[in-house]
Amino acid sequence: MTQTLKRHTDTVRWLAIAAIGVMAQAVCADAPEMQSIEVFTTSDRPVIGIDHALSEAANVTVYLVDGLERFEAQLSSRLPRHPTQARSEALRRIQQLDTGNMVQARQAAVGLAEAMQYGIDRYPAIVFDGHAVVYGAKDFAEALDRYYAWRRVPAR
Repeated sequence: MTQTLKRHTDTVRWLAIAAIGVMAQAVCADAPEMQSIEVFTTSDRPVIGIDHALSEAANVTVYLVDGLERFEAQLSSRLPRHPTQARSEALRRIQQLDTGNMVQARQAAVGLAEAMQYGIDRYPAIVFDGHAVVYGAKDFAEALDRYYAWRRVPAR
């Protein structure tokens, strides 16, 4: 079950990153080129419209900022009540973590640090080129529209 969920999560993350590049390329044809797009969201607030095909037109990173909470919950789920047994079981679980789980946890930690650096205080938030943020857009196309309106560039 965990492997299936991990593969599904990895696939969704890959598709999300891929579609952002495709949409950014299509919508940005006449607009100034973006250097980076960072999507900060949580697993219960997905940003739609970013789940199609991969393009390397934009440097896009998707951060699931609740990833560390989910990681910790997974590690501490159903631990024994006795402290010594719980500690031993937790250590065993940590030693058995695969690279994929560690990469996801590291990505979540980096996302939290980046969100703090930008001063992001709510999700979803999409940061364009490290200086413009669109809050609350659950649709990637809507976030692009808002960004280009702010830049006074026609968005289509």
